[in-house]
Amino acid sequence: MIMITSRDIDKFEAVYPLLVSITKSMTTLSTKKPSDIISEFKLDQINKILKQCNTLLRDKRPDTDFDGFDNDTMPQNSDVVVMLELYIASMDKFKISNSEYVGEDWNETLPHYEWKKTK
Repeated sequence: MIMITSRDIDKFEAVYPLLVSITKSMTTLSTKKPSDIISEFKLDQINKILKQCNTLLRDKRPDTDFDGFDNDTMPQNSDVVVMLELYIASMDKFKISNSEYVGEDWNETLPHYEWKKTK
């Protein structure tokens, strides 16, 4: 396993909320109009987020052949949601595999994950 750095942790904590937020927005849009083509602006924003995720996930991306969406073949809303959900799952796995579960003693602290100590 590759040991993550404090810079990786900072990147994760910056990009993960953006990924979750855009996924929620796209899910809402996809529920209403799943077959509609996504706008170029939204696609550019999503690709920026995915690029940051890719630098963290490296070879643990949901699809190692996928770097982002192609502006030449604009995807449908529902296709975007599928990939974003896969990225959330990969980012969650990244966090869990680089964290330790702490807080078994309920009197001491609530159970949660903390990043593994880095150099």
